[in-house]
Amino acid sequence: MKKVFAILFLTILLLCLIAVVAWYGISFLPHLSELYKIENQGAAILSSAPPDLYRIALAAESRDSIRTYAIRQAYWYLGCKEKPKRMLLWHLNGTLWLVSSHLHFSEEQVFALWVYYAPYEGGRGLSNASLHYFNKPLSELDEQGLAALVAAARNPKKYGPGTENSQRRIEEILEKVKNS
Repeated sequence: MKKVFAILFLTILLLCLIAVVAWYGISFLPHLSELYKIENQGAAILSSAPPDLYRIALAAESRDSIRTYAIRQAYWYLGCKEKPKRMLLWHLNGTLWLVSSHLHFSEEQVFALWVYYAPYEGGRGLSNASLHYFNKPLSELDEQGLAALVAAARNPKKYGPGTENSQRRIEEILEKVKNS
């Protein structure tokens, strides 16, 4: 009897594993080359950005929240072509993408995706946000400006540069940078 249950359990486990691998192949892998292209665009933005940007972003957000945001946005723009009809499926696919991102992307690559997708009022991308808010390229921003962009990326309406909330958030971020 124990052998029958063991065989049944292993069969179910194997079928589940096959289903997850098939799901990964259908939901994530077709978008991998697009993700690498976007990561390269984000890396190009980073190449001209001040070196403090990563440190400032880590002071504002955790590595996990940067990864979660970047991959969620990638899934929304690439894998989810229309408004989801089934939220459970949307969340499961998003989770699959997040787990898969650990297989395919380093922390630096994920940060490049985040830089590409970071929102601001009216669009996305830190280089575009820099032009929108400060009328300067990202490469010309000082620590205060970089902190303002990172703060705005959390919630552009609430933390957009020039607001009282933004100034408080910038001070918090810069204090964390100073203490790290």
